[in-house]
Amino acid sequence: MSKKLITISALTLALLTSACFGGPSATNSVSKGKERSSGLFGMSKADAVSVDNKEAFKAVDKVVIGSFKIGFATYKTDSAKAGGGLSGGFGGKSTAKSTLVGVDDKTMQSITDQAYQQFVSDLKAKGYTIVDRKELLAHKTFADTKTYPTPYEDSTGGLFGSNSKTKYFSPSAFGDKMHIFMGEIGSTMGGFAFANPAVAAMEYARESGVKVLNVIYVVDYANAEGYGGWASTSSGVEIGQGITIVPEFSRLSLIGNSGGTFSNGNGSIKLGQPLSSEKEFATVKNVNSEAYKAAEVAVNVIGVLGGVGSNSSREYEFTARPADYKLAAAEVTKQANDTFVNTLAGLK
Repeated sequence: MSKKLITISALTLALLTSACFGGPSATNSVSKGKERSSGLFGMSKADAVSVDNKEAFKAVDKVVIGSFKIGFATYKTDSAKAGGGLSGGFGGKSTAKSTLVGVDDKTMQSITDQAYQQFVSDLKAKGYTIVDRKELLAHKTFADTKTYPTPYEDSTGGLFGSNSKTKYFSPSAFGDKMHIFMGEIGSTMGGFAFANPAVAAMEYARESGVKVLNVIYVVDYANAEGYGGWASTSSGVEIGQGITIVPEFSRLSLIGNSGGTFSNGNGSIKLGQPLSSEKEFATVKNVNSEAYKAAEVAVNVIGVLGGVGSNSSREYEFTARPADYKLAAAEVTKQANDTFVNTLAGLK
């Protein structure tokens, strides 16, 4: 066979492989956050809200807000992998990397401030007394706890994939420093021993009798649908714009005393399902060059001929219209506030 025919055959194989394996793609259409599953083998739908230690919330009518923060995803990776089935052949991975552009710190700060003001107002409307946060900050134990600059950028990965980036903001009323409580942000511990605000907050609650309320929301900008798995010989992932509160990272926690993490004085309320807006806010585009795409095709030809599989990766930009982004983010943070405050009040 001539070199020309071999080249044509290889390119044909590459095109067929690309079509078969799906690969990454993006749409300008709005998509919702994927429904979360629970139970054995993920066969049931997760509850909208879950509560850890209901006893901690009973008869509570006075709180101090120790922490309120919103994390905004700015760079993420969505992927799906095929295992090749029982034969173990082919398979491959589809990866969509995306970046949010067009939303500055001022906009994110404004969203955070609005959500916080609404949260406080909702608490008061439900009969809660909000103790001045200065009392907590001045407490002898809490005063020496570790703080971080705001905004704080986390790039430890986690749910948003390798090298992902999320920017966290606290309300302007909290100043230019934030306290990070254990479990709120990736692998950031927030400090050791009494330098950790969670430990110090338990001491404050024990001495004052006032429980410390902490809230964190994480806002995503792109929702993904993928297919693959060990039994599949193909994979694909499609991402679309959609402002969503991510349930895995969003929760309300209550610290009541120094009896330990599992003390009856401590509890939490967690989202079990994503909260999404259907508002359009961005233009989505592929930023890979034609040369990059051609090189990937060439590599996949070699991979498929060798029985390895077809791996595809694309990079996308979500260029946001700031005003629309802010409206969509305000919508989902309001949903989160309503969910947490109503659940909290129902546990009194």
